[in-house]
Amino acid sequence: MSQSSHESGGSDESLLQRLNRAAGLINPFLTLIAIGLALLDVVCLIGLLDTGSLRTNLGGSTIAAPAPGVVASQLPD
Repeated sequence: MSQSSHESGGSDESLLQRLNRAAGLINPFLTLIAIGLALLDVVCLIGLLDTGSLRTNLGGSTIAAPAPGVVASQLPD
């Protein structure tokens, strides 16, 4: 009876060791994913700033620009 309780404790330790080993392998992978997503965010931000799609309003009045493809003569007075 004491032998069966010893065996169950050994399997728990083995499970913990396997989980620890798996976590050690997954953590670098998740770090690379996080770095890649951060770089993608920076690239998209630079692209938005470059095209003028991302605008900041520093106060004052703003005039809405016409939609792309709308000719000035089609705008109401």
